[in-house]
Amino acid sequence: MKRKIFKRILIGALLIILIPFLLLFVFKTVRHVGEVKGISTENKPTETPKKEAVKFKRYYVAVSHLSNPKSNTSKSELVSLAASGKIITSDDTREDLQKFLGAEKISSVPAADQIKLTKDNFAVLKVEELNPSLKVLKVDGKFIWEDEDYPLWDDVVKKVGEQPFDLKERTEVVVVGNINYGKTVLGKINEKGALSSFSEISDYLTGADVTIGSLDLTVSESSSSGKNILEGLGETGFDILSVASNKVTQNGSKAYRDTLANITDNKMDYVGGGESEADASNYKVIKNRNHGFAFISFNILAGGLAAKDETAGVNQVKTDRTLNIDSSQKDYIASLVSNAKKESDYLIAYINVSKDSKDPSTEAKNVAHNLAEMGVDLIICGNSSISEGIEYYKNKFIDYGLGNFISDTWSQTGSQGIILKAIFYKEKLASVYLSPITIMDQYKPVFASEKDAKNILDAIWASSGRISREFY
Repeated sequence: MKRKIFKRILIGALLIILIPFLLLFVFKTVRHVGEVKGISTENKPTETPKKEAVKFKRYYVAVSHLSNPKSNTSKSELVSLAASGKIITSDDTREDLQKFLGAEKISSVPAADQIKLTKDNFAVLKVEELNPSLKVLKVDGKFIWEDEDYPLWDDVVKKVGEQPFDLKERTEVVVVGNINYGKTVLGKINEKGALSSFSEISDYLTGADVTIGSLDLTVSESSSSGKNILEGLGETGFDILSVASNKVTQNGSKAYRDTLANITDNKMDYVGGGESEADASNYKVIKNRNHGFAFISFNILAGGLAAKDETAGVNQVKTDRTLNIDSSQKDYIASLVSNAKKESDYLIAYINVSKDSKDPSTEAKNVAHNLAEMGVDLIICGNSSISEGIEYYKNKFIDYGLGNFISDTWSQTGSQGIILKAIFYKEKLASVYLSPITIMDQYKPVFASEKDAKNILDAIWASSGRISREFY
């Protein structure tokens, strides 16, 4: 019995000693086999497969100060300018741009909106960084907003949130100044046809997605203007007319109603006036393939026939002693702006406020600033027959006077003006272009000669410098 117990104890002791060695042998054998076959026996963390960097075409845009007469550049010139330290960009774009242009001297600021150019330096930005205080240049004769073979691009790694450039997503809005058919204009149109006034610029007008102007006369059988006077405007691509001028109601309510009817008969819309107070004080929306545009308009100047209850007239707004929008109407204007923005992507205001002068009045500046602070994207001040300056105020573009578009005036300043083209891209107003015109034979707007264009623009830049010290 004792022998059996001793034998069991001995066997147990041997097993206790041998089992660890046996387990170690088995573990090493399995590990060796796994290594030979390429199988890992360790509990390694699962590695997330690396995502491949996405590359796409990033388009760059060369820009100058608005007053710079330069209109075209090339990549080789930009490389040279960068090497001499005359190129600026945003912090976000700087590193990639240095590689693209092969230059280390490119300076930068935290955001593109902070770039302040002089006449001697330039900036290169991504398309989404553009704003209308900068003039976009062509590159090798190609324009970013027009040419699919625009050459200034680079294959880069896509950044978070960055979207490829799509030319089809841009929208062009053309704005002209005062439209006033005097006796000379009427005589020429009766002789040569309704479209004769626009033969030199019709392609430019019809090529825009939206075209707007300010009607400065009554178009009625009961006045000196014939019923078909608006035919040329409608067939040349005009979409909407501001009818807030204090001159357009000078023949009374009946003639004004006829004018509104003639506008719609020629497949256009109107804003800034109406057949009743409710109609006159409302906004209008035009939608195209990409965006919706809302328009508001009103008259500040004295002398207009104000719409009242069911009486036709203009949308009359008054200012207070400080020459800002009067407190009694400020809430109405703020509500008008807010409601219009809810139904559109962009809001444009065409206000009848400017007086004939080289510079805008304090009243015009204050009212324009009021609208900019409310969120209006593009503000046009109408009525002045003289082209006045521009301002980029709180990231909103203001033009204080486009001058005349059609007028039979004999004065030199009154027989010239500006056609403004605003380019909207995706969610912002990206660029603005001012094209000088002169009125030929007292009835036909044409693009100004190089000499005349320089004189017109120089006067605008001088006025702009007096409006805001930040312009230069």
